[in-house]
Amino acid sequence: MINNYRPDIDGLRAYAVCTVLFFHLNFKWFSGGYLGVDIFFVISGYLITNLIKIDFQNNAKSFTLSSFYMRRAKRLLPAFFFTLFICLLFSVILLTPNHLQEFTESLFYASVSLSNIYFLKEISYFSSASEFKPLLHTWSLSLEEQFYVVWPILLFLILKIERRIIKLSIVIFLGALSLQSNIGTSEGSYFVNLIENFSFKKADTIFYLMPFRFYEFLMGAVLVWIIPLNLFSKIVKEILFILGILIIACFIIMNDFLMNLSSYHSLFVCFGTMLIILSNAKYCGTI
Repeated sequence: MINNYRPDIDGLRAYAVCTVLFFHLNFKWFSGGYLGVDIFFVISGYLITNLIKIDFQNNAKSFTLSSFYMRRAKRLLPAFFFTLFICLLFSVILLTPNHLQEFTESLFYASVSLSNIYFLKEISYFSSASEFKPLLHTWSLSLEEQFYVVWPILLFLILKIERRIIKLSIVIFLGALSLQSNIGTSEGSYFVNLIENFSFKKADTIFYLMPFRFYEFLMGAVLVWIIPLNLFSKIVKEILFILGILIIACFIIMNDFLMNLSSYHSLFVCFGTMLIILSNAKYCGTI
């Protein structure tokens, strides 16, 4: 039996958690720590795509999306609802009546995987008032769960195509479309009018909503087809690993000095994450 465990990905997860935590603790050298979320999105895109691809290849006739969704629910929901319960207990004790009312609203939206949309209407992620939003962190989980709904359906159709180059081209095209919507909106393109019609701020819309983040997941997904090609030697992979670490660290630590590249911070961090996953492909067995 092939072992598909990826210790490098566990290390990336730990690093991402620490960067987000240090950012919220206002550590001086982690001004870009919020970008740890982008690392998670790339990891999720890679792992979910790889999981579905393997299941589809091994059980093409019996594979169903319902079985995939059931496994995801069993993995995520118990810990998630336990977290909501703990937050509810402490909120009842610590929050004022007004803040508690706001919490109950966010609790409902979080429980149905729509907290990113709720907080988009309520508050900027970087606002000082976010300290009174105990469930603000659930925005990223809601966004991931929305990805879990959309991507498996698209991927199921893509996997039915026989030629690898066509599959890869479709994934790259979808990612490029999402990236264009992200960067284009931040630079004032045709997406601005749509956002203003809903009275949302541009920066918050790009930050919170899944269509503008879709390319981050697909940057991980595309590796599922690239890794088996075994394009790089061991020494090149070592170089890619170091380069990936440096890119991520640069934007996590020096975020304040790179504000002229603010529209591209997530893109660079996602690219660095791709390099790290790609450089440690020896752990993934045959995919």
